[in-house]
Amino acid sequence: MSIAIKTYKNKFQYNLNKNEIILTLNIPSDEVKFLFETAYGKQFYAKDEQGIQGEDVAKNISNLYKIISKTATDKFVSLAVRTDFDNAGYYSCYGDVVVLVDKKRISDDVVIFNGDVKDIAKKVMETDNQEKWVEIHYMNEPNLYERLKKLFENANSMEQKIPRKMGKYFEARMQRALTPEDILEIYIDEKNVIIKKYVQSVI
Repeated sequence: MSIAIKTYKNKFQYNLNKNEIILTLNIPSDEVKFLFETAYGKQFYAKDEQGIQGEDVAKNISNLYKIISKTATDKFVSLAVRTDFDNAGYYSCYGDVVVLVDKKRISDDVVIFNGDVKDIAKKVMETDNQEKWVEIHYMNEPNLYERLKKLFENANSMEQKIPRKMGKYFEARMQRALTPEDILEIYIDEKNVIIKKYVQSVI
């Protein structure tokens, strides 16, 4: 297994070049075991947490997937799409271990949304013209960088043009669990000595 282990100080930051797109996943330290231990299947996947009171997240997500003519899966991974123009630190609340995913390996399994999937799903349930709020992309499509940048600029313009980025970040959903083979690098807070030693022992 060829996974590079790297450390960061205080706050994870990946320096991106212009036109570069990476996919990352933040995992809490106590959940890293799901990726590397046989007892847990050596796989990691997410679930949609319930939102604000009265919000039916599962129903919203199901409706959103119908709009894009896809079926929502029980096992999926929520990845952050990072670019040089949109690389803020919104993701640390999801975990202090940062996984850099091999985007070429997983490209066929990934759908990129124009923002946070739960935010988009909630918005389309609140409007009649649902399709205008949703825009999806794929890793291997031409000019992906420029298309995401346009959505980002629309969200930050005075008029907040549509379609636009919704929520704090562009979310890519991988329609299966993440496995160790999908990982290029793991970044660990330098203060987290225990989890660093654990990862070194299992890869």
